[in-house]
Amino acid sequence: MWAAAQASASMGSSEGTWRQTGRTSDEKADFVGALQVFDAALACGTADGMVRLWDLRSGQVHRSLVGHTGPVTSLQFDDVHLVTGSLDRSIRIWDLRTGSIFDAYAYDHPITSMMFDTRRIVSAAGEDVVKVYDKVDGRHWDCGAGPTGSGDAGKAASIVER
Repeated sequence: MWAAAQASASMGSSEGTWRQTGRTSDEKADFVGALQVFDAALACGTADGMVRLWDLRSGQVHRSLVGHTGPVTSLQFDDVHLVTGSLDRSIRIWDLRTGSIFDAYAYDHPITSMMFDTRRIVSAAGEDVVKVYDKVDGRHWDCGAGPTGSGDAGKAASIVER
């Protein structure tokens, strides 16, 4: 279980627990743009720019991460960090132990997809290219074209692991 979840309190029954309808009182938060599950933990990014960390055993939100100003479209976590991408044109790296922003990167276009490994953060940022950020040496570069051709117009690039 995340250390972040252990150190924080529930947000209360009206906002932080499961509901039979699956709907929240905030209609803007109804859109979930990104999900990841690990063991009994769930991270979800929503249209209100929030990232909520849930305990699947209790059905309660243990922490809400505030920082994005647009919908969260992608997220991924490891033991210590959660990386999120948003339509606000940023990628944020969160420290799950504290719930604070560890680092952030601004882009020229909204983030539509993102993944990371121990060395790199790779993102699609609506520019028909994939952006690569090397966390070790601090370099940024573009890595080839995204979708091409008339059949792909308006589609966001996705990152596929092989």
